[in-house]
Amino acid sequence: MSMDNQYLEDVFNKFGDNVIHRAKFYLARRDKNTKNQTLSNSLKFNTKVYPSGGLEMDFIAADYMPYVEYGRQPGKMPPVSAIKEWIAIKPLKLRDKKTGKFKRKSAVNINSVAFAIALNIKAFGIKPSYFFRDAFAMHRKRLPDELARAYGLDSNKYLKSIINKQNKK
Repeated sequence: MSMDNQYLEDVFNKFGDNVIHRAKFYLARRDKNTKNQTLSNSLKFNTKVYPSGGLEMDFIAADYMPYVEYGRQPGKMPPVSAIKEWIAIKPLKLRDKKTGKFKRKSAVNINSVAFAIALNIKAFGIKPSYFFRDAFAMHRKRLPDELARAYGLDSNKYLKSIINKQNKK
């Protein structure tokens, strides 16, 4: 007979929801210039609680999340190909530098903008935001009391089922 860990799973699902919600809030607040909606929409988590009480929890985000989270030092140029992919999916409007008019998102225009962004990152780097680290830390502080309660409730439910099974014999 395996132990049902529903209370424990609920606690971790609530924890994951809270971390993601707070991370999105911090990302919007700390990254005011870009309002990084693509990264925000990519934030998710998976939880798996095993019958033994073991837990597996993964947080998932877009590939470039570490650069937003931890920043990047100036000096080395990032791959232009990654920036081109980012520009292609972002709802950016490209402008002509001389006239100020909007340009079409053609391959040539995307290439030139991606190269300009890469040069800027090489020169100035990217400032870290720590949106996820701070969200995780905030909710981790609240976790021990909730975990102890959930383990207690799940254990109590398990013991009652064993006693009921013994009484039926």
